[in-house]
Amino acid sequence: MKKARCINKEKSVNLFYNRKMRKWYFTVYFLSNGLVAAFYGWHDNFIYIIERRIMKTGQSYSSKLPIYYIILGGIHMSDLSNKVMLTIATTGAYPIKKHNPSVPLDPPEIAEDILACAEAGASICHIHVRDDEHKASMSFDKFKEVVDAVRPHSNIVINLTTSGGTGWPDDVRMKPFQVLHPEVASFDCGTMNWQRTGIFENHPKFLEKLGTEMQKHDVKPEIEVFDPGMIYNALDLQKRGFLKPGPLHFQIVMGVKGGIDATVDNLVWMHSLLPKDATWGAVGIGHGQMPIMLATLAMGGHLRVGMEDNVMMKKGVLAKNNVEFVKRAVDLIHLAGKEVATPDEAREILGVENKTKIALGK
Repeated sequence: MKKARCINKEKSVNLFYNRKMRKWYFTVYFLSNGLVAAFYGWHDNFIYIIERRIMKTGQSYSSKLPIYYIILGGIHMSDLSNKVMLTIATTGAYPIKKHNPSVPLDPPEIAEDILACAEAGASICHIHVRDDEHKASMSFDKFKEVVDAVRPHSNIVINLTTSGGTGWPDDVRMKPFQVLHPEVASFDCGTMNWQRTGIFENHPKFLEKLGTEMQKHDVKPEIEVFDPGMIYNALDLQKRGFLKPGPLHFQIVMGVKGGIDATVDNLVWMHSLLPKDATWGAVGIGHGQMPIMLATLAMGGHLRVGMEDNVMMKKGVLAKNNVEFVKRAVDLIHLAGKEVATPDEAREILGVENKTKIALGK
């Protein structure tokens, strides 16, 4: 009877360095798209070597590097953990020219502003429209005019509101996303008193219908929450199948009269209630914008800026335009050691298709 082989402890620890094991290691490495190599810390070394080789040849970095990625089994995997989605909310339902002459209100103005903000670094545009008297509106034709003017010229992610003011019939609120097929649309997850002037109604039956239609049209809900109870509304809707299974995306809106106040303590509390796999951003209205933006950035959230939420750059100083808000946010993101997500990276973070390419037949 053969004696049981005694495996040297030190040898077993260092099996990785055995030639035979290295052979199997690299086989697994290529087949698994570099995950094993990344696990052992080799991912960055490989990329560094490849990049240096490309630079030495004087060839185009952007055109050649993807070929090396394919050859190496796709070892370069995008890391989105350091990316911040930046939403520009140009118009909203309330501010008008008397609040700031630069608020864009007509569709050509709104579209031009969105394109300028996209050029400045915005990842997503959150679109509201106004009627001919510049009052809040859910006019499908106005939404279509804006979207049709933006899509041929920019890859920015489209996010349409379903709440352009109060009192609109359900079908009017839903038609823009049903027909125009944005990547994202707002999902205001509860009814509340609004700015001391009225009721912002989002009836439970409407939310069930809204969630069902968003699933049908493959639109990602941006779940806007104005108080903690709305987070629990969203979780309940998902549990009952009215929101799609998987990670939800929340926008914590703070500082609206009738909702939660824009304080850092409140933000920390609201964030603690979110599901662990959720993506999220936050915005403070008016003077709450800057402290909430800084806290959100520090906490790993995504940002929203624009004249929908604030028309002032600082106390007593009107913003020149929405681009100014975007540039400041981009600077803050960079100062925090992070990067602004491109529109396609934002789509990857949100788990959505590029609807602009689909709409343009690309």
